[in-house]
Amino acid sequence: MKQHLIHFIWVCIALQLSACGGDGLSNLADGGIDGTGLGVGPISGFGSIFVNDIKYETENTQVIINGQTSNTDQLKLGMYVSVEGAQDTQAKTGAAQRVDYRDTLRGQVNFISLEGQTIRILGQTVRITVDTYRYGFSDLNELKVGDTVRISSPALSTLGNNITANMIERLPNAEETSILTGTIANLDTTTQSFFIAGLQINFADIDSLTLQNGMTVEVQGEAIPRRPFRATQINEVQFNTLPENTTVNMVGNVTRFENFQDFAVQYRNVRLSANLARDVQNVLKLGVRVRISGQTDSQGIVNISEIKVYESNGLSGTPNDLLLRASGNLYAVDLNKNIVSISGIQAKLSPRTTYRDISGTKPNYNTRDLRTGDYITIVGQPNQAGEFEVLRLQYEPFVQGLQRQYQGLSTNIDSLNQQLYILGKPILTIASTLYVDLSQLKDFKLPPPGVSIVPPRGNEVSAAEFFQRLEAKSQYLVNVLGGEQNDIVVAKTLILLPFTLESD
Repeated sequence: MKQHLIHFIWVCIALQLSACGGDGLSNLADGGIDGTGLGVGPISGFGSIFVNDIKYETENTQVIINGQTSNTDQLKLGMYVSVEGAQDTQAKTGAAQRVDYRDTLRGQVNFISLEGQTIRILGQTVRITVDTYRYGFSDLNELKVGDTVRISSPALSTLGNNITANMIERLPNAEETSILTGTIANLDTTTQSFFIAGLQINFADIDSLTLQNGMTVEVQGEAIPRRPFRATQINEVQFNTLPENTTVNMVGNVTRFENFQDFAVQYRNVRLSANLARDVQNVLKLGVRVRISGQTDSQGIVNISEIKVYESNGLSGTPNDLLLRASGNLYAVDLNKNIVSISGIQAKLSPRTTYRDISGTKPNYNTRDLRTGDYITIVGQPNQAGEFEVLRLQYEPFVQGLQRQYQGLSTNIDSLNQQLYILGKPILTIASTLYVDLSQLKDFKLPPPGVSIVPPRGNEVSAAEFFQRLEAKSQYLVNVLGGEQNDIVVAKTLILLPFTLESD
């Protein structure tokens, strides 16, 4: 039966709050219009509730948990919430009128690391630290593959794949519906699919959909091994405009990044002044965790007055222009949007892109010479918006057949079925697939674009060892050489490279 797109308001309903007498909150000069404020972060204490070091009184507070009316007794330490209400940022006190909570992830555990620090759920590697609040168990060794858990954490970015849990709760296995919340990327209406945080979502069973890239949604459905996530319900997460001069303090992830004057934290649009941007220009990018405070303008955009970057993620160990690679047939070109599609992988052309015809027949080869069906190699790096930015594009007319080469971060790792995704492409393995681990070779250098890696002898590993190492660290750069069948790559060789995604 076809399902329908459901709209709901998750957080940030615009409220005009009056100061309350007799509760220590009558003088709220720094709290915006009548003390109106928004706080987003994990619950760190009770006796009222504490969020971002502010103590909010919760008498007569409306509590919404996963879209349903609830009460403060159901709130737990570590839950990532949004709190609307009057606040005094100097006294660090407030009166919560509404508290919203929604699971970041909910589903079955499909991997538990041997060191007991990470699990895999819905294509995401979830780190469990000493600061993670745990419910239904006390030690990660008590969990088993197949258990259903829910995760609360900062928002997933389009990069996805590696998050730290503020809270994890083991649920009854009767909880069969899986849930994840994030931003739509790589929407394809032909295949009726899109990606959230590296996980491919199929929405063929849903009608009345109006979807677009960049939309924030909650997806419910079924995780099926070796196939895209099957959505049965998609809820659009909408955000009302906050009143002007609303005081905002948030701890969360950068979920969208265009530039320093146009990005989002926890899906809320924010901007930085030129002075603040200079202080964080080398570390602020998509997916990093930040703490911000500021006030809204007349359009509801948060003008940041203070910012702290907690962690900076980036690939290390190789020149930035060689991180991502794709070789295959040119599917489509959109010069209005500066987008090319190589075997279904979308990438962004930029003023920095250089072009080359390796045959030498077109010495001035450029965008005017791009033709669908041509065999192309692109290399580049993730830009701050999380897109594949092409730094080199070369035409290779001598390459024939269905040979494919991709290089990117490994996602959606399925060690049971020995499958993974690279650059959003499903990679299948067969009995003859060769597995190579070069992750410990510190002096290894990548070959030029378009040239296949010839790994040094003696680094072959078994399929089980290869996927176990991927699961243990997840954010390795992986190179795959193979052929393509029905838009799925069948790997001839899989190589684990000595470059990882750093996380401070």
